[in-house]
Amino acid sequence: MRRALLFAACLVAASPATAAAHHVVSESGVAWVEPVSVVEVEASASSFDHGGSRRGSWSAITPSLELALDERFSVSARAPIAMIMFDDGRGVVGLGDVEFAAKARLFASTHGGLIASAGLGVELPTGVVEDALGGGHVELTPFVAASSQVSSRVLFTGLLSARLSLPDPDAPDTSDEPVEQDERLAHGSVLSPHAPQEIFLRLGVSYVIEGAGYVTLGADAVAPFADPSRGPLHARGELGVLPTEDLRVAFGLDAPVLGEQRHGLRGRLSVAWMW
Repeated sequence: MRRALLFAACLVAASPATAAAHHVVSESGVAWVEPVSVVEVEASASSFDHGGSRRGSWSAITPSLELALDERFSVSARAPIAMIMFDDGRGVVGLGDVEFAAKARLFASTHGGLIASAGLGVELPTGVVEDALGGGHVELTPFVAASSQVSSRVLFTGLLSARLSLPDPDAPDTSDEPVEQDERLAHGSVLSPHAPQEIFLRLGVSYVIEGAGYVTLGADAVAPFADPSRGPLHARGELGVLPTEDLRVAFGLDAPVLGEQRHGLRGRLSVAWMW
């Protein structure tokens, strides 16, 4: 069982002395690769065009919380609250699909030069499907995250995950039917459309000024099981500042580059408190 293997792997994690090490990736707020305690609120907005009546724009406020149970384990939750405005004049406001996750640190070098963690996320169908707020199914997301600090100011991060939508037992079996080229692979909420099964990869490189902030450039790539060539590629950029040692403010942009477009230019503004 994948989840059992992930938790068993934590038994070979770094010693307690490593927990006090200097981990720029977490302390700067570039990415919380290892288990940490942080509360974050993100405001985001974008446009969408999924054909037919599913055209318009959305904005969302997403509070999230990750709680480190110790230096090796954490649990987290996030719940988007969105307003969707359709081009035909309709408008809805409501809760999207809520997500929960557990994460275990697999390895951390003494000075944070290499950190690796793994975990499992679960998305619950709390959003209303008819309002484009939810996907209408449970989704599992096993993932592996890692960071590598190659110099005092340059940091690489990566995230690899699978997005696995659990089948609806009442839905007809269409697994043997061919995918038409004019049929979109992505489905579900316009906030986070996805194929029923797909691989997600995020890579980034950050320039960090400790105690001040960072700049990150990177990309997201998606490979749907049904047709990997149609998966989207997005360019990403983020600027983060640290007003205090435990507060991070970040502004980011995501832009579609190739593949099936799931959203237009997406803006993000977040505030996170770390402890």
